[in-house]
Amino acid sequence: MIGEYSGFILAGLGGGAVVAALALGLVLTNRATGVINFAFGAMGMYVAFAYFQFRDNGDLILPVIFVPSRIHLLATPTLFTALLMAVLLSAVLGAATYWLVFRPLRRAPALASVVASLGLMLYLQEVVRLNFPTGSAATVVRMGVLPEQP
Repeated sequence: MIGEYSGFILAGLGGGAVVAALALGLVLTNRATGVINFAFGAMGMYVAFAYFQFRDNGDLILPVIFVPSRIHLLATPTLFTALLMAVLLSAVLGAATYWLVFRPLRRAPALASVVASLGLMLYLQEVVRLNFPTGSAATVVRMGVLPEQP
């Protein structure tokens, strides 16, 4: 009887661990900055897309739009180098977000920080939409906020 449920238990533990890690990151960000960072999930999404792109063909995609943002680093990256790149990219993205967006808004009202985090979330979603082709993958919404061409 328990053998039938062991697969479901393991799948639930894996999914639950991911949700718990995301919730822990959101709470830590809120406690450290005093702002609910709505861009937290979008930052994770961008790093995940950048990891898979780097693992696939060795290209690092920078989070900028309308300028060349693709840097070819390695011909055949290994799993370790791709993971290392993802960790470094997430650290640099988090530091840049803090220094460029949230630190200047330290003394601003809380609503200004919330609006800035929503703007950052939209920006990162558009970076992913414009820089990472979906190929034949099914997408729910393909229309974005920004135009396809500058």
